[in-house]
Amino acid sequence: GPDLPEHCAGFLRTLLQRDEPVMIKETRFYDKLEAIRGIAPADSVLVHVIRDPRAVAASMMMGKGRSRSYSSAEEFFGEREKRKLWSSRQLSKFLLQRPEYSHIRKPANFERILLVWKHTFESTWREGRLLFGDRYVLLRNEELRADPVAAIARIYEATGRRTPPEVAEWARGKVRDPEAPYAANDPRWSEAFAELEMEDVLRDSGYGSLAESIE
Repeated sequence: GPDLPEHCAGFLRTLLQRDEPVMIKETRFYDKLEAIRGIAPADSVLVHVIRDPRAVAASMMMGKGRSRSYSSAEEFFGEREKRKLWSSRQLSKFLLQRPEYSHIRKPANFERILLVWKHTFESTWREGRLLFGDRYVLLRNEELRADPVAAIARIYEATGRRTPPEVAEWARGKVRDPEAPYAANDPRWSEAFAELEMEDVLRDSGYGSLAESIE
């Protein structure tokens, strides 16, 4: 929902009122950007970091360090066990009540995560551009991994600053190389994208090749 609890708003104000530059990382600001815009200084930059939805689904289902393993792709794509999945089950439950998803019955866990990914991207992308204008930066995780210095430079550029050399040097040594998503070419990904009507959102987010797999 659009509301921001007052204790959360107060905490953010405390951080944003500091004298030095501040960056806040938060994963649950989608749907709340109008409230955030009212708190943030006028020259604030919104950096919207996203990741290949296939990688997000695999990460949530397998856990940190892939602590949960699957014996086969069939087991992965067929899993419907009631797990929290970083709240994706609860969030997807609300989204599935919408009329546009009335045709979906008993979605697999990976489909629930894709549904939440779609909503959180669309909401942030739409409101972020509207409320922050050219101070909205869309950054794909894969871009950051492939060329961390160039990706970070885009953020500093949006703030009107140059990337400090020490930041660039740190990024070169710390950011991990890109990696292929789990079962990246399995047709069940594109089937799920089609069922959830994700073609447009995949193109808007820069994952056009995934959108083409639907056609």
